[in-house]
Amino acid sequence: MNRIAYAVMAAGLLLGGPGTLPARAQPGGLGGGPGAGPRAAMAAKMEARMKRNLGLSDVQESKLKDAFKAHREAVKPLGRKVRDLMTKLHDQLQDQAKDKDIAATLDSLKTAKKALDDERAKFTDSLASFLTPTQRAKMLMGMERRMGRERPGMRGRGRRGGRGMGGGMGGGPGMGQGGGQ
Repeated sequence: MNRIAYAVMAAGLLLGGPGTLPARAQPGGLGGGPGAGPRAAMAAKMEARMKRNLGLSDVQESKLKDAFKAHREAVKPLGRKVRDLMTKLHDQLQDQAKDKDIAATLDSLKTAKKALDDERAKFTDSLASFLTPTQRAKMLMGMERRMGRERPGMRGRGRRGGRGMGGGMGGGPGMGQGGGQ
């Protein structure tokens, strides 16, 4: 869920999404004019970069913005439901609730996550109506990269391609780097 929410947020920022709403309400709007603030400027840069990297026409850019907006609106209540159910599950574990209550919450969580996955698939499928296969592939690779998922050849290298925990200049005692073992 967190990865999906992050992907939607990152994609929304690329196209001037919810993170830029306060900036749009200010004078200067998304373009970074007087009073627009740093979020609007960042969103405008990311939007331009996405347009350039995907090679979007003006029509495609407009359709993609609309698709992201509709997707965000559809995903928002589903994401909230998953979050609320995860909080409920956490509380149930803390309170040592009965297994039948935990099982019911798990079932609800499974249903909510499936609805979220279905909406994501619906969004991805909708892109085929106005993006070329190459543009969709580039977009997918960019989203995967921002979400920190593995790419071919990067197995075991962590989010940013580094070695991960304990791979630095010595993790200290008990970290498998010598020093105290």
